[in-house]
Amino acid sequence: GRRVRVDLELVAEEMLPNSSASHLSDLIATRLTDVLFGGEGAEPVPGEPGATFVYLPQVQVGPFSTQTRLTCVVGEPRPGHIEVQVMEINPGVVDKTTGKVEYQEDPSALCEASSRVVIRWRQLGGDARLSQEVRQDLRIKIPDWFPVPDAVFESIIRPFVEQSVRSNQAGVAKRLRGLLQASMAPA
Repeated sequence: GRRVRVDLELVAEEMLPNSSASHLSDLIATRLTDVLFGGEGAEPVPGEPGATFVYLPQVQVGPFSTQTRLTCVVGEPRPGHIEVQVMEINPGVVDKTTGKVEYQEDPSALCEASSRVVIRWRQLGGDARLSQEVRQDLRIKIPDWFPVPDAVFESIIRPFVEQSVRSNQAGVAKRLRGLLQASMAPA
């Protein structure tokens, strides 16, 4: 078989008005799962301490509905910095009759993935600056007989991968803004 590479590096930066870096550090330390994964669609990996399954939204691909499950390991938060490693990407297919998602027994047979997310924040005057850096390395395995040239296959897949990363970055920023507003609201 062949392996098609899709490598991305994306940075998203955002100013969080009237926020402090120390407040962000406190929120991230106490509400880590909510900030990173939205509290929904995430659960501990059975038998793997420190690992979390994260479920991306279902996507319709022609007549099929798919859902991707990520296996993530989150580093210890430090002031102004947190890292997340995506250890595995497992694409699943939704069974139309039961609604259950059937994930691959061995997702590395389809693709090898390595992803690193670094989230940083720092004080800039009366605001906090949030920066999210994502490095995504995918190796998608396709059969030798597959009639689409590697460069064309990569050009078709890349926009979907980029959209998924950007959507996740936007989700983290939105959840953080919401938690900041909720934590500053009068009781």
